[in-house]
Amino acid sequence: WSVGCTTDATGRAGFDKWLREQMAEKGAALLFPEDGEVYDYMLDEGRPKDDQPSRDPAWAAWLTTQPEYQIAPKAKFEDMIVPTKDSICYTYLLGLLTQNRKMCMHTGVSGTGKTVNVMRYLQSSLTNKQLPLTLGFSAQTSANMTQDILDGKMDKRRKGVYGPPAGKQYFILVDDLNMPKREFYGAQPPIELLRQWVDHKGWFDRKAMAFMRLDDLVWIACMGPP
Repeated sequence: WSVGCTTDATGRAGFDKWLREQMAEKGAALLFPEDGEVYDYMLDEGRPKDDQPSRDPAWAAWLTTQPEYQIAPKAKFEDMIVPTKDSICYTYLLGLLTQNRKMCMHTGVSGTGKTVNVMRYLQSSLTNKQLPLTLGFSAQTSANMTQDILDGKMDKRRKGVYGPPAGKQYFILVDDLNMPKREFYGAQPPIELLRQWVDHKGWFDRKAMAFMRLDDLVWIACMGPP
């Protein structure tokens, strides 16, 4: 995933062919199944679960890692979200990254379920020490507006240091990250504000003109093609 994750559909086919050839040439002990692409599988390490014994590692298709989907008889149509291999895969990677305090960005054309998958994860997979926050960017979103919303959610911990309530973490979803209107020279101020946090772990209090460090934030972004 670290090497072949940033390509498109055509590139995936090429990477799939290359990786299979390399593994065969190097004598890898655990080859991928012939069906599908290498992206269709995760490594089941065979570690014991509950009362089950350990077993040999194997490649498992993403759909086999989840129980069969059952539609509740009284479920509303808009509440029916059928898992696919892609949604299972991306939710798994989202959890792996964010639970290790790594930022994560989902990109793709409209209608591919980016926001739905992240929202389901935030609603069902966080601990009681992990608090979800959601920001939706639009063409009219400003940097000041973004900062004011986030600053209003922060507690002061000590001089110059802010964050969620003590012992908690904020998991912040920024939806439609690419939407803010560009300035004359191409900058998008709300994104530059977030970039300042990425680089310096905080931003400036506009009234006191003092730097504010913001701790215990985990960022998740969704966006269409820029």
